[in-house]
Amino acid sequence: MTDAPKYPAEIAGAINAVMAEVDYVQKRGENKFHGYKFAAVGDLLAKLQPSMAKHGLIVIQNEKEHALSPSGGVIEVKYEFTLIHKSGAVWPDRPVHTGMAAATNSKGGFDDKCVNKCMTAAR
Repeated sequence: MTDAPKYPAEIAGAINAVMAEVDYVQKRGENKFHGYKFAAVGDLLAKLQPSMAKHGLIVIQNEKEHALSPSGGVIEVKYEFTLIHKSGAVWPDRPVHTGMAAATNSKGGFDDKCVNKCMTAAR
């Protein structure tokens, strides 16, 4: 039996403080094609970032790998996230999320913002 990871008290306390301060984020973004609303990353960060900074939390997003689909039409970028406290304590879990975006623009050329879109989608 392996030991469960030890979760740093500094980070657990900071997460708790952020959760106590940050209210529900309204779903102001809209996907008209699929007909649903979502909380936009800008709205999430506007609420989370000040409280996270106040309580000493830092999120680092590192690219792990990327690949084009076989057709070359979609790019997938896998990111690993690290949560760090200003004390230097590091959360032991490192969630991995994949962002996907169209690799081509409406004119058929390479979309120079596609990797940025993957980063936002993963975050």
